[in-house]
Amino acid sequence: MSARYCDAFARVTRGDVLRERMLGSRLVQYLRLDIALLNVIGQLAYPVVLANLLQATVGLIDIWMVSRLGTESTAAVGMSRQLINVVLFSTAGLVVGSRTMVAQFTGAKRPDMVSRVAAQSIIVMLLASVAVIVVGILLSPALLQVVGAGPELVSLATPYMLLFFALSPFLIFNFTFNAMLQGAGDMKTPMVIMVVINVIHVLFNYVFIYGAGPFPAMGVTGAAMGTMASRFVGTLIGFGVLFSGRFAVKLSRDVSFRPDWSLVWRMLRIGLPVAGQNVVRTLAGLAFLWVVANAATVGFEQQANLAAYSVGIQSEGFSFMPALALSVVATTLVGQAQGARDSAEAERRGWATGLIGVAAMSVIGVILFVFADQIIAVFNEAGDPLVAQVGVAYLRINALVEPFLALSIVMRGALGGAGDTRAPLYYTIFSQWVIRLPLSYALVMLLGVGINGAWYAMAISTVIQGVLTANHFRGNLWKLIRV
Repeated sequence: MSARYCDAFARVTRGDVLRERMLGSRLVQYLRLDIALLNVIGQLAYPVVLANLLQATVGLIDIWMVSRLGTESTAAVGMSRQLINVVLFSTAGLVVGSRTMVAQFTGAKRPDMVSRVAAQSIIVMLLASVAVIVVGILLSPALLQVVGAGPELVSLATPYMLLFFALSPFLIFNFTFNAMLQGAGDMKTPMVIMVVINVIHVLFNYVFIYGAGPFPAMGVTGAAMGTMASRFVGTLIGFGVLFSGRFAVKLSRDVSFRPDWSLVWRMLRIGLPVAGQNVVRTLAGLAFLWVVANAATVGFEQQANLAAYSVGIQSEGFSFMPALALSVVATTLVGQAQGARDSAEAERRGWATGLIGVAAMSVIGVILFVFADQIIAVFNEAGDPLVAQVGVAYLRINALVEPFLALSIVMRGALGGAGDTRAPLYYTIFSQWVIRLPLSYALVMLLGVGINGAWYAMAISTVIQGVLTANHFRGNLWKLIRV
């Protein structure tokens, strides 16, 4: 047991009432219908679901707009986004520390500390933004070479990636503002901000991709310009919300922006494992992308596999939306209950949210399986039969494990609300690097199963990660952590 857990356990054994509640963890308790809790979860979840669905829709519109430029352009954007995530998602993980701290101080009724956390979060994300710009610009060409991108893909993807990284601070601040408001229980304001951002996003994409008025057509690079221009507007709105003093998280002139390294470390202690988890996942995605790209030796087959993978991920992204929204809700509800020193209520909220996620993603999994042909056809403008075949197989195989994906995502959020972010990192490493990558390589490269072997490995690793994450929440160690 780590020193962190030992210190917490010592406090509990000195008389904390949580000692008795720790022993009563039983999943069956949360299968009973609790209308009040379901109502709370629903009220918090629906704005996040709508915002995420809108974001996923805009992502699909991006792919659709780019797909009209050809299969090579679709593959370039899909590959670029996977590579960008290697760098960018590490900072997205850091915002979990901000969300958890805001949630717990909100539960403890400490608005002064909520303001301090907000100020320190801005400082941390400003520093992280500088690092992302430098690392992203320096690594972009190398990352494309690592995954074996051909000359045509490199020429299309490089300008897209460089522009995306150069303007990435606007996206990072959007993540941060939304996370803090959500941690305080305000889900509607981030939704409204995302509506504005995404409407502007679509308009800017059309202008910059195809050209309009005085703006020349930029093609693939225009997709990056449209994304980041809309995020710049979102950053301005976010600062206005925080400094207005009318919302759940407030920043005033009295709040110090001088670095408070003790508070920063408390946030990083929660956020760094999540950042590590995102890096591990995206690096694994990069390696998995290599398997996909090399599952065929003929050029047009490679491009078809990459295009189908890109379209499949974007299409499947809709199934993630309820689980991702419920993960945010779980972090907020569990964090606020832990802040109020009520672990029994935190456990009840975590399981209820997780079970709702399983039910929602099971329904979506059925839809993906049944309508896989129609979904892929929408984004296969050229009517490439190989893209259709590979994309449909991807959707149907992964649709079968949607309930386990829900467990992995939602229960990870519940653990994050308690500040327990290390265990999900370990499970991600195991499922992605020990299971998915070796198994996909063996099935595709050694046993000759073909590209479907990669999809089978992805599904198996998803089941394992979901079971491990849910089982950890079923344990008691997360109840002992104090942030």
